Amino acid sequence: MLLGELKNSGISEIRGDLLIDDTNFLVDETDPYLFDGDGRHVYNALPKSFILNFHSIELKFSVDQSSNAVLVTTTPSMPDLDLINTISLSQKPCAGDMPKIKLSLLNTNQYLVSGVMPISCDEYKIHRDLIPHNRYVKNMFKKYWAHWGGTFSGSVGFGKVGNDHELIASFDSRPLGELIKITNKWSNNLMARMLVYSLAGDIAAPPFTRTSGLNVIMRELKKNNLDTSKLIIENGSGLSRETRLTGKFLFQFLKNAWEKPYMPEFISSMPIAGVDGTARKRFQHPGQVGAMHLKTGSLEDVSAIAGYVHKNNGKTYVVFSIINSPNVNDGVGKNFESILLDWTTNNL
Repeated sequence: MLLGELKNSGISEIRGDLLIDDTNFLVDETDPYLFDGDGRHVYNALPKSFILNFHSIELKFSVDQSSNAVLVTTTPSMPDLDLINTISLSQKPCAGDMPKIKLSLLNTNQYLVSGVMPISCDEYKIHRDLIPHNRYVKNMFKKYWAHWGGTFSGSVGFGKVGNDHELIASFDSRPLGELIKITNKWSNNLMARMLVYSLAGDIAAPPFTRTSGLNVIMRELKKNNLDTSKLIIENGSGLSRETRLTGKFLFQFLKNAWEKPYMPEFISSMPIAGVDGTARKRFQHPGQVGAMHLKTGSLEDVSAIAGYVHKNNGKTYVVFSIINSPNVNDGVGKNFESILLDWTTNNL
């Protein structure tokens, strides 16, 4: 839409370079591999003041019965990306850890794609961060600019843009309430992390820092008489082994949020049990589907839920569970959470 506005201003050809000012954030997080060793996963993308499509490339693997081979296609298409496909087909069932596909970096923008895909799988999709940021942006800019009939022959760079320029086109963000809904419904770690930096604008001038953003969060929690003495927030997302909170704090936070004027916007950002978001495939017991707004969370050795249970008698209950255990991801955690919700539904 922004490029459409630019085209409508009378510009059709861009001969120079595209300079993107990404200096609004002073990011102190520099290693996407730090959390779990797999920096190519989109959930590990680091915050930037300019980022496009979460830097995500969808890889679709489909079985071609006629050639008895696996075809690989990417969306969006990336001319700079070179995938060497060595995936083999098998007669194994499409279940468990199948398909088992691995991407190994061979050279700049070149990957070996290996593994096994059962014929019965038919189609399989993954999303990865595979090429440098500037190349990704250039490819996408050229694609969308061409969509509006424009041409571009320059390169892409990042740096500080001065104020002595003429504004030709602008585009405003969606309201915060809409962004929160997307962030929570689908547990978007990158959006959560970027929100922390953006909040710093309430107390500081750019460049915004993570520390300043976290200070704003703490200030608002204290304004609402919440005890933050044992609260530790590392980056705003679920990708943390350092974040800490107490059950008492979580209960008080959810209860406090229920009593606020913006309660409907906050509640609607949480997945509906058995219906949408990260809870769409869970909580299918009678009485659970559609009767709860729950935020789910899981890491290796961690399983958690938090939110609200709505009863037929008009009452709403705060519910939460946080389990830390070496066995929690083997089904124990989800089973306990389901039993807890059944008890809340049937006994209160």
